[in-house]
Amino acid sequence: MRYESSETPKRVLQTEKGFEINYDIEEVAKEERTVIEFSKVCVDRIDYGLIVSAVIHSKYTIDDEIALRNNFVIEGESPEWLEYMEWREHAKNVAREVIK
Repeated sequence: MRYESSETPKRVLQTEKGFEINYDIEEVAKEERTVIEFSKVCVDRIDYGLIVSAVIHSKYTIDDEIALRNNFVIEGESPEWLEYMEWREHAKNVAREVIK
């Protein structure tokens, strides 16, 4: 899900329940103003694996992942598989940025 703000959000924001990770932050012209659009996930602690999983699961459910993996085993590469693998790599990059 994409969010909008008039200000650039912090990449990591501590909340009462853990941490909010903001990523894919970009300025977007809308009507007669510019807004900041971004995606976010919440994790209970700053951990590479948790962040990667949260970003992946912001787009794919566990059932989606199982179906993609089963289809890959049976059919091999497909456009859906390649899109999933690109998203996984993107999730890893988001986590690396937060952890560094």
